[in-house]
Amino acid sequence: MKMNAKEEFLKAIDKKPDVLCAQIDILSLHTFAVDKVFELPVGYTLEQYNQFLEDLDFHYDGGYGIQQLEGTIWMINGEWIERDEYDGSEWWSYKKCPLIPGNLNYLNC
Repeated sequence: MKMNAKEEFLKAIDKKPDVLCAQIDILSLHTFAVDKVFELPVGYTLEQYNQFLEDLDFHYDGGYGIQQLEGTIWMINGEWIERDEYDGSEWWSYKKCPLIPGNLNYLNC
């Protein structure tokens, strides 16, 4: 199944707070090492954002059987989106820091 990294990124951040920064790695199909890294730095410009999206505009085989992309998208509000994988399937998962239970929060913050 052909997947597009740029389309997946845009779908992952849809209706979410602004992106603070991001790093997405392409993994080697043979060594599982990082082959290429795409970075969007904190304080990025519109030009850097557009270049990041252009760099991500490629297809890969989403049904190959091993993870091909990994990465993290950090959001301005402190939440993040993380690349997950199970049995060759890949997806972006939205993560939010859970509230601290009252019995652990002695400072009441």
